[in-house]
Amino acid sequence: MNRQWSGGAAAERVLWQVFIASMLIAMVSGAVVALHYQPSFHPLQGKVYVATTPIVDGVGDTLLRSQELVLLDSIPQHHGTLVPVGDTLLKWNEALLSHASIVRAEAGAILVATHQVATSVVISAILLLVLLHILWGYQKRLPVGLLLVLLVLLETTSWLGTVLPGDQRAFDAYSIGRSLIVDNLPIVGDVVAPLLPTDANAARVFALHALWLPAVVGGLIYGLSTLWQRPIEHGIMAATAVGICGIGIWSGLSTPPVLVHTTSAPVWHLAVPYALFHVLPADATMLMCVGWWSLAVMCGASRILLVRVVGALLVAIWLVGSGVISIAWQ
Repeated sequence: MNRQWSGGAAAERVLWQVFIASMLIAMVSGAVVALHYQPSFHPLQGKVYVATTPIVDGVGDTLLRSQELVLLDSIPQHHGTLVPVGDTLLKWNEALLSHASIVRAEAGAILVATHQVATSVVISAILLLVLLHILWGYQKRLPVGLLLVLLVLLETTSWLGTVLPGDQRAFDAYSIGRSLIVDNLPIVGDVVAPLLPTDANAARVFALHALWLPAVVGGLIYGLSTLWQRPIEHGIMAATAVGICGIGIWSGLSTPPVLVHTTSAPVWHLAVPYALFHVLPADATMLMCVGWWSLAVMCGASRILLVRVVGALLVAIWLVGSGVISIAWQ
């Protein structure tokens, strides 16, 4: 078994370094974005416009610079071009306006895109680490239970992050996620119910996403690193950081993040439960998700290679299926 494990040791080591580097980038980029975000779903009266040219008043004073957003009940006398953002049915709130203002700016678009790329790498790396440990039968000293708890916390943190923009996709994501967790997950649902009220609360979601859950995740990562005795490999981490930042800059400049999501398509790594939720009752969806992962984890405890391969395939199917469903949902 040790000879078998040695074949995946290099991949395991690289994945852990990639995970740490991408987690750091996600936390730093998220912290910078948080400085400009307004955690409130308080509704706003009026309509949002974007200035496609500088806007000046009758005496030539600049009211808005090009590409700036403004919320107006009525359009005053001005010189320049204002274009409405979103359709006439869109209901604006403080969080949505701040999110739109962030991604409208070039630097903000790069930061948000980098945060999204880093988050995707974090989730991919942790899923692949779980797959690897299932395949090799938990032979290393890394406590697989803590690894699975880390995966659940990261998925939950990411889900809460999709709620923060305050658009229709955000509220759909909150409603579906809360239904699956609070109403259909025994014991855990009762514990977290006070933290997840029926109507989304931006301040609470922001606190969980940006403060409390990252703190717990950081503690788990430190504990796992200590138990696993994995030294920091600066070369791999630097290459990961350069790659994520490069993709984030390219994505932010070429295809900036969406100002307002008009569809309920989830982020890719949450696509499977969201898709199941739309074709099955909520309790059946949660049962299938819990059963799928329980079977995969139990397969990893087998001494039979074929059984462990089945467990690894279950994780791989979940990972690939999430991407395929996400693409099809667009």
